[in-house]
Amino acid sequence: MVSKEGYYSKKLYEAVCQNDINSIKSCLDNGADVNYVDTDFKVSVLYVACFESRQDILRMLIMNGVNLLGKDESSGQTVVDALDDKLFEYLENYPKSKYMYSAQRLKRFEAQHSTLTFLKEFIHHKPTIQSLKMPIIYCSTDKNYCYVGFQASSTHKYMDLWQCYGSCEWEIRSTSIGSATDKIYSTTFNVIFETAEQRSGNEDFLKSKLKPKFGEKVIAYPNDRHVAKIEPGYNYIVRCRYVHKGYDIATAWSSFSKPCMYPKEAFVQWLRSYGLENYIAEFGKHDMYSIRDLQILDRESFEKKFKHSGMDFRQRRLLWLGVQSSMRNTSRIDAMKQTLSYNNGENDRIVQCRDSAKEEAPLYEFLKDIGLERYYDGIEILVETLDILKGAYSNQEELISDIKEVLPEMKPPHRRLLWKGLVKLNALE
Repeated sequence: MVSKEGYYSKKLYEAVCQNDINSIKSCLDNGADVNYVDTDFKVSVLYVACFESRQDILRMLIMNGVNLLGKDESSGQTVVDALDDKLFEYLENYPKSKYMYSAQRLKRFEAQHSTLTFLKEFIHHKPTIQSLKMPIIYCSTDKNYCYVGFQASSTHKYMDLWQCYGSCEWEIRSTSIGSATDKIYSTTFNVIFETAEQRSGNEDFLKSKLKPKFGEKVIAYPNDRHVAKIEPGYNYIVRCRYVHKGYDIATAWSSFSKPCMYPKEAFVQWLRSYGLENYIAEFGKHDMYSIRDLQILDRESFEKKFKHSGMDFRQRRLLWLGVQSSMRNTSRIDAMKQTLSYNNGENDRIVQCRDSAKEEAPLYEFLKDIGLERYYDGIEILVETLDILKGAYSNQEELISDIKEVLPEMKPPHRRLLWKGLVKLNALE
């Protein structure tokens, strides 16, 4: 008696020979053996699809896990080797071969050559590392717990097929020479690496390991996160290849990614205290992974590096004051007091002191003379002092561009009035 698998495997072979797509889908859905070899002709389903140049059927077989390196029982060759041998004369004499064969036979050779090219590219084509990022991973259970992940993503010419067919082997290194720091296999092609310490402190992971009680929601930990041997403060490079471990099929290794330093935990927590942890990747672009890296910058260099980072001027101002506070060993609150205005009962004294200092400032006097004192708080965030305002801008466009960013509420006539006041002030000196 024929088993269900045997019955549908035989039907699959017949459907491939007849080019019946609907029957092929039905057979595969019913558990047909995708590597079936016909008992009479000793030819596999894969061989028929390849030699008949049906790439649509070949794709379906790949998505269902066919062994592309399986050897033919009669010739002992893989399908790639068999196609290579068959097309040897055609390829050896190309383009003369265009005139050596009939139009029908030439068309068949060209279709088989296209199939052979597809197979070789699928099996051997290098994947590409698209990016290496450092996203912040938040814990939904413990809102105060967060850390930086090491995210890598890759792509391939036939990515859609590889996602069904195999897995991804990642190699993490500190240098391109020597042994790998770690090797990780993932079923996803976009992964996040984290340390064992980070994972053990993540309440989401710990709860995902507990058996839920009746009526409780099941917590599933994301399957794209993997524990890796990475240490804060060290540079790492990543490369990958796609593999099918069951059939020992592997693409070539991708090129190494650009080096990226895994940031120190203290730096992440320091940024989090200012609400700026989501910009950690921007600091990585400038090779800044600790507070000390920021402390060596002057204000001009600081603005130049981070003006296009996605942080608005108030956030950059807060960060700058935080850096200065860290150098003076003062608290975050001291930096916040210089940036934010307080108007509740608890902070009345702070506001009063600030207002009295404001009225004595040359910048405030200048703005008062031209009727723009209402914008003092915002303009002080921009330039701090009148001397900086006078020397920072050589033309009206530069000033208006920064004012639009920091004070979008300032009306166009007021922006022009501010520029004219500056011109007049510089002329008097």
